[in-house]
Amino acid sequence: GDMLTGVCGAFVGMLPDDPYQAAVAAATTFAVTGQLVAEAMPQPLPGSFYPQLLDRLFTVTTEEISQKAQLKESN
Repeated sequence: GDMLTGVCGAFVGMLPDDPYQAAVAAATTFAVTGQLVAEAMPQPLPGSFYPQLLDRLFTVTTEEISQKAQLKESN
């Protein structure tokens, strides 16, 4: 909740003219990063997952997000 809200705020700061796309990009980045952290941990534990997620959000690349993202737009 709170962490994703902060990430959304940062993305809206980068895309102020399109807050919807900023929110989609933020949620996608957050989800993919969480997946990368979980896959890298031998045993994902709540006490160690959060700090690793925070660190990984700083280092995740657009290539990693593009490779793992599973977006489907609907009308």
